[in-house]
Amino acid sequence: MLKVATTYTVQSGDTLAGIAARYNTTVDRLMRINNLANPNRIDVGQVLVIDFEDMANGTPSNVGEGTFTGEIAEADPFVSRLFNGILYIFGTPRAVYRQGERVPIFLNKINVSGRTIRLFYPTGQRFEFEAVNQNGRVIWNYSAGRVFTQVTETVVLAPGQSQSFRFDWDQRNNQGNQVVPQRLTLRGFNVARELRNNSVSVSISISAGATTTAPPVTTTPSPGVCQAGVNLLRNPGFEFWNTTTSPRNWSGANVIQTTVRHSGSFAALLGNNPARAAELYQEVSILPQRIYRLTFWGREVGRPDRGNFSLRTSVVYFDGSGNAIGQSDPDYDENFIPNDRFNQFSFTTGRVPVGTRTARVRFRFTPRANNDNGVAVDDVFLECLV
Repeated sequence: MLKVATTYTVQSGDTLAGIAARYNTTVDRLMRINNLANPNRIDVGQVLVIDFEDMANGTPSNVGEGTFTGEIAEADPFVSRLFNGILYIFGTPRAVYRQGERVPIFLNKINVSGRTIRLFYPTGQRFEFEAVNQNGRVIWNYSAGRVFTQVTETVVLAPGQSQSFRFDWDQRNNQGNQVVPQRLTLRGFNVARELRNNSVSVSISISAGATTTAPPVTTTPSPGVCQAGVNLLRNPGFEFWNTTTSPRNWSGANVIQTTVRHSGSFAALLGNNPARAAELYQEVSILPQRIYRLTFWGREVGRPDRGNFSLRTSVVYFDGSGNAIGQSDPDYDENFIPNDRFNQFSFTTGRVPVGTRTARVRFRFTPRANNDNGVAVDDVFLECLV
């Protein structure tokens, strides 16, 4: 079951007791989750984690004392830990996978410190995932066989800002062989200089026998109802086009139809001119105070050594007057988007602000120096979870 943190930014005049009452929780619980030493010491602008939402069935998750300090629940393999003002949420949807089944691994990090945090990365790599057997040997790691750009970068996280990383492991070890049924530990790292010595881990089991997973079924959403598994977007697979530069139901710039696709006949290529910025978006009606998930498939198009860009994926919230009142927007660069295949990306929004009427699902492609590549986007799926 995937978890997402519900956070609150401290305002002038707030007290911890008042915040606890507002969210129907306790002062002790907030102190434990946020590692607070003094209940009378909270600062304006500080981001507090209120609770964690269960993404599988929408039931609020009761985060116990053991969970936050790293205990692993067999039926619910996720862990949350706080490192230097950054909250890690790491895990995978299930505790048991059949042999050969893809294992989605996610790492979310949230700045809950109330101050701006700067993270220095010596290369283009941002995270590392590992699978460790019961003898303590690393049998697979994400970076094995990958080449990262040798460019340093400092990433700035404002208070409350988050970043999400995900990779679907195909259960093959670093030698390319299918792993046998066994108990494994999954470990996650953020490789920034300030965080690289800190890891979080969960345990999973690989059982005998293969399995297949049916794709989600798209049906017509019912107005005013939150329905998991129902895609709110129109023409999500970019099969229908007004012209070769205008996909039906979408708006954009510097976008062109491409046959480099994940499914169907077409996908949308951002960066038809790879030296110019590109944008692709669609607006839909959504419900306030709900949690949504956006999933899409992406692939870099061009030569592997000529990509230098970022892709920002956003869900922007608007009120009834058309004013933007919030957004969720993870960033990906050329190191996270494979050049030889499509990869699935997914993130949850957190609870949508009060007063939200519509949302804009938006992809923004920004080229950097000497970029020659674009990004193909396909099979976009926006659903209400709870």
